[in-house]
Amino acid sequence: VVWLATAMFGSTLTLASFVKLIYATFLTVPEKPHSVKEVSASMWIPMVIMAGLCIIFGVGAWGIPLKFFVLPVVPGVSFSGYWQPGLATLLMIIAFIAGGIIFIAGQLKKAAVCTPFVGGEEFEPEMGVSPEGFYHTIKNIKILKAIYHQAEKKRFDVYYIAKNIVVKVSDALSGTRTGILSTYLLWILAGLAILLLLIDYVGC
Repeated sequence: VVWLATAMFGSTLTLASFVKLIYATFLTVPEKPHSVKEVSASMWIPMVIMAGLCIIFGVGAWGIPLKFFVLPVVPGVSFSGYWQPGLATLLMIIAFIAGGIIFIAGQLKKAAVCTPFVGGEEFEPEMGVSPEGFYHTIKNIKILKAIYHQAEKKRFDVYYIAKNIVVKVSDALSGTRTGILSTYLLWILAGLAILLLLIDYVGC
């Protein structure tokens, strides 16, 4: 019963996310970009290199990564399954060619552009509904409302919690910096004593 309830809850959240995605993609008027520019070379060159490595390691899986990196470490190992990178590459090339033909065929005849027609009326900006509203029903459930409330305060954010701990410890240590030489000497001696105790404990 627990697993069934968990699966149903997960399915509900998945459905809500897809409804939000579909609504935001197809039922809203896209905003006109004001200043969209191409990224600099320092941004796209690493992506091109990573994409090239992915292609090389995928198409030449048996010839490069497995041969030089995996098989020397685990000699004699056998792989179950059927993987033909050449066939997969050929099918992808055919798919790209077919997609290019469909794209070119679609460009030969200019498509008609019409205003959005939602609910029997022409869409106006004031008629827009935020897709985030699909989550409000789930967010207002009594069981989950407290959890969402705590999550908004970052009570479950590990980074936020760790940052607060580090900041508090740093502030406490900063308070010991009094500028008095004898205090600094005391901290040095205390640290040296702890270090000697640790060395003695490990040596035993």
